Order: sequence, then structure tokens, then C-alpha cells
Amino acid sequence: MKMTLDLPDSLVYEVKLRALREGRKLKEEVAHLLRKGMAVPESAESGHAG
Repeated sequence: MKMTLDLPDSLVYEVKLRALREGRKLKEEVAHLLRKGMAVPESAESGHAG
């Protein structure tokens, strides 16, 4: 599925660098990081503002 996101340039830059280091495409790294974040138990998220 395609999606458009408006993200800060600095964040996109960090994710691009991480993708390069990991040998992934940008879209693969974004999916990886989202999955990783979704794996955090909800109780651990309760301390985060959002």
C-alpha cells in the first residue's frame, strides 16, 4: 500500500542513514522500524506523550 507522510527532514535523513547501514531500502527500513515500535507492549507506551 502506498502512503504519503509529512515527516521532518532530519528524521527522514536519520532513517535513510540507518537504511544504508543496514543494507535496506528506505521503505524497508521504515517498515522495520514501525514493526519494531508496534512490538513494544502497550504498558511501556503509557509513559509517552502522544
